[in-house]
Amino acid sequence: MEYAFKATGFHFGDGDARANWTKFAKQIEHQFVNPTDDDLRQAIKFILGDPPKKQKIVDGVLAWEACPINSNSQAEKLLLYVCRVRNNLFHGASSATNGSNLDAAKPS
Repeated sequence: MEYAFKATGFHFGDGDARANWTKFAKQIEHQFVNPTDDDLRQAIKFILGDPPKKQKIVDGVLAWEACPINSNSQAEKLLLYVCRVRNNLFHGASSATNGSNLDAAKPS
């Protein structure tokens, strides 16, 4: 998905090839303000009501903390929370002391 964003102009310009989620969110915001699909409305309520945690290091120890996204755009919040779930599942650590990747993807 990130490749598609970058290939279609949703990037930051010259330099590191990073997807510009904010720019994309602005393009699709209208679809998330008052969705007509009940499943989408429920999904939005779920993720915004109890967003995924973010892995942090606290006092030298890995931990999962609530980390709200500061944005007025509902679409941007949703996209960044979905990215966080993906990052937690694919890049988060798992061990007996800090929980599993699936625990991190769950709401706080």
